[in-house]
Amino acid sequence: EFRRVLFRSGTERVYVQRPIFEKFVNALKEKAEALKIGPSNEPGVGLGPLISAEHKEKVLSYYAKAKADGATVVTGGGAPVMADSLKDGHWVQPTIWTGLPESSSIIREEIFGPCCHIAPFDTEDEAIALANNTPYGLATTIWTSNMSTATRMANSIHVGLCWINSWFLRDLRTSFGGSKASGIGREGGVHSLEFYTDLRNVMIYFDKPTQLAILERFAPLMKPGGLMFAGHSESFHHATHLFRLRGKTVYVPAGPGRAA
Repeated sequence: EFRRVLFRSGTERVYVQRPIFEKFVNALKEKAEALKIGPSNEPGVGLGPLISAEHKEKVLSYYAKAKADGATVVTGGGAPVMADSLKDGHWVQPTIWTGLPESSSIIREEIFGPCCHIAPFDTEDEAIALANNTPYGLATTIWTSNMSTATRMANSIHVGLCWINSWFLRDLRTSFGGSKASGIGREGGVHSLEFYTDLRNVMIYFDKPTQLAILERFAPLMKPGGLMFAGHSESFHHATHLFRLRGKTVYVPAGPGRAA
C-alpha cells in the first residue's frame, strides 16, 4: 500500500513472469495513477506525505538517479503540484520504473519511498536468484495460483517474513524480523519476551574442598538422578557438576584433575 510509504517492509523490487509482464506493468500503472494524494485522514486518500523535507529530498534524489541510469519511467518520477494549503507538505509521486540493470543503486539500495522497479523473469530459479541478490532480507511476497511453487519459493528466498498471495497479513503473536542486513533476532509473541530479556551469566570458581562442601550441603535437596556430569574428557580438566535445586540449575565447576 502506497499510503504508508515509510513502513520498513516497503516493496521496491517487483519481479513478474515474462508472459504477463506488460499486462502487469500497465495494470499497476493504472492503480498508481488512480491514487488520491493528500492528508492521510481525508476520505479516499491513498497516498500521504513523507515524514520530513530531508526524506523527500532523499527520495527525489533517487528519482533523478533512476532517470540518469536510463530507467523507463512508467509513471510519476517527481513531486506533484498540490493546492496552496498543502504545498508545504513533503509530497512525492508514486513512481514505477522498468529497464534498469540489477546493479543499479535504485534496485540495490533502500529508498523508502512510494516507488518500485519492475523486471521480468523466465524461470523459477531465476526469480529466486534475483530475489536473493540483495544484502537485505526483511520481507517478500509471492503471488501464484500454484501452492507447490509458492512453498518452494518461500523456502528458498532468504527473508524473515514471507507472504503468499497477500501483503502485511500478520498475527502479532508470530515472529517479526529480518535476515542478512535487515536485522538479527525476532520480536512478536513469545519472541518479544526473549528479545526484551536481559540475560546474565555468573560463573564462580571454587577450590576442591569448597566444591565438596557445597555438594555435601546440597545433596539432600537434590532431585533423584539430578547429579549430572557434562563435558569431561582426558583433555578437559575442569569437569562440571550440574544439578536441579528447587527448579534452578546449579553449576559447580570441579577443580583440575577431579573426576566426576
